Amino acid sequence: MLVTEQECEIPVWLTCIIAVVSWLLLCGCQSQTNPAKSPREQFNPESKSLLTIHSDEILTKWRQLATWVNVQHDPVYECPKRFLAIPIAQLLVKVGYATTNFELHVRCEDGFFAMLSSTEALDGTGFLAIADEAFPTGSGFSPLKTKSGVVDPGPVYLFWLNDSGARPWPYQIKEIEIFCGNEALARARPSTSKQAQRGFELFKKSCSACHSVNGAGGRVGVDLNIPMNVTEYWSKPVLRRLLDDPQLVRVNAKMPALHFSSQQVDDILAYLVDMRARKMMK
Repeated sequence: MLVTEQECEIPVWLTCIIAVVSWLLLCGCQSQTNPAKSPREQFNPESKSLLTIHSDEILTKWRQLATWVNVQHDPVYECPKRFLAIPIAQLLVKVGYATTNFELHVRCEDGFFAMLSSTEALDGTGFLAIADEAFPTGSGFSPLKTKSGVVDPGPVYLFWLNDSGARPWPYQIKEIEIFCGNEALARARPSTSKQAQRGFELFKKSCSACHSVNGAGGRVGVDLNIPMNVTEYWSKPVLRRLLDDPQLVRVNAKMPALHFSSQQVDDILAYLVDMRARKMMK
């Protein structure tokens, strides 16, 4: 039978029903593929480094910047030293970061983490050692005695002039990252609570070298927030004893005694509790 064009036309009411059903099906598919995010998932201020300088680049690409530098007292070796070293400030000028507000994020092979402000990095007293004059061939480092045993501090060792150890002296450096100012530990930031903010500042200064929060910080010790916050499985009295003297809690603990005041311990615990609601999995 021949079908005319008029007979093929779909009634208007049926067209509307088809459109509504199609829209509902589309919304259902989108809700399955893109489920609504929880507040924890939405809070994700992860920052990306502006530039990463690897240790092999320091040893090869920037070796021509190195000069011999005397250190009257090296607090790591505990004696006078002479290193073939690259001035950090000069290296930063070469890579285009001479005046920008930034932070240096230093990572070591053993997971140690050190954070430097642009002011510290550019003051002319920091050096990246790539060789030790006392080493027999002049192209490596003398063995370094640590609590964990004898180690090779290479390939790169950060030292300072006119500093007795107040600043970090990291060795076995594998990379240096440059971040926008105050962004290196963005994932570890607490809420606007004043006490949690004070605790965060203490974490940055005294804890982040070895521990991380939400993956931001050091790798020597455990992450303090993910997948479980440390306050979720250790009681506050135990944490207080740990912060006062780790040897009272764990024999042969690598963690040093930090000598916090009672108020500072309260602030750190408040920070850790605050971060329980701000977990960001890697």
